[in-house]
Amino acid sequence: MSRTSTKAMQLSVDGVDIPFTLVYAKRRTIGIQVHADGRVIVRAPQRLPYKHIEPFLIERAGWILRKQRELSERLHALPPPHQFVSGETFVLLGREYHLHVFEQTRTRVRADHGRLIVGVPDVSDSKRVQRAIERYIRRHAQRIFSQRMRVCFTQVEGWGVRRPTLRLRTMKSRWGSCTSTGVITLNTRLLHIPISLIDYVILHELCHLREMNHSARFYALMAAVCPDYKARRQALKGYGFIE
Repeated sequence: MSRTSTKAMQLSVDGVDIPFTLVYAKRRTIGIQVHADGRVIVRAPQRLPYKHIEPFLIERAGWILRKQRELSERLHALPPPHQFVSGETFVLLGREYHLHVFEQTRTRVRADHGRLIVGVPDVSDSKRVQRAIERYIRRHAQRIFSQRMRVCFTQVEGWGVRRPTLRLRTMKSRWGSCTSTGVITLNTRLLHIPISLIDYVILHELCHLREMNHSARFYALMAAVCPDYKARRQALKGYGFIE
């Protein structure tokens, strides 16, 4: 049985220190992941000596620093957190809605003619307004994502892949993920972006059912099912998400 081991490390290049976590796992290549908070995760094959890993990291040190800077700039460009009071703007499926909170006995949320209307017993209870909106978003995300998954799957079912299991999570740094067992998890925040971009994320994860990597073969699959995937990927950056 294979084991995964983790070590806290640091790389120094031209006087700049880059802390990172080195994860040894069952894999064939070295991979680098920079998270939204700046953390660097390096994954390497088991029993690969560090003397073979370090030159790989030194060669890519410039990319790591650029990625950390880019993610930091995008994070600070995000709008301030919602206070969940009337007048705030929410974006659903790429369209702006102005929040209107009013008093009523039963808590209820609906979107209508450019307004996100929330009825609650106490309009000053922003936590209750927040919970109501989050439930609304999750409920509609489940319905819309399931619908788009069915549509998108028709483009890949000819590959002989099994229909994936769909799960939802609210995530800070990922659009979605796909496991080797065929479970696709989508970020509930995707409900804020246009349908065409939701489809891009779903198609991206569906391609991982065939290629669990980002190799040339993976991008060939993306080009086959989503010819304008580069433009859609670029468009995602305009919605304040961190990937």
